[in-house]
Amino acid sequence: VDTGRKLVMEGHANADMVKLIVRLTLEAGKSTLAESLIIKGTEAYPDIRSDLYQLVDTVKPTTTTDNS
Repeated sequence: VDTGRKLVMEGHANADMVKLIVRLTLEAGKSTLAESLIIKGTEAYPDIRSDLYQLVDTVKPTTTTDNS
């Protein structure tokens, strides 16, 4: 997740990578970090905005703590 976060934040991730990293971040229970990644990802790829927010609604964390 950390390497993926860096890729998204530095603008080196493609649209599919952004989706995957957001999903993994949500599964890790880091919703605040996921929101930051969504904002950054939609700046680069506005067309995936609805896909990313759909992940927020559907992906459940595998842990219950938000350590972001």
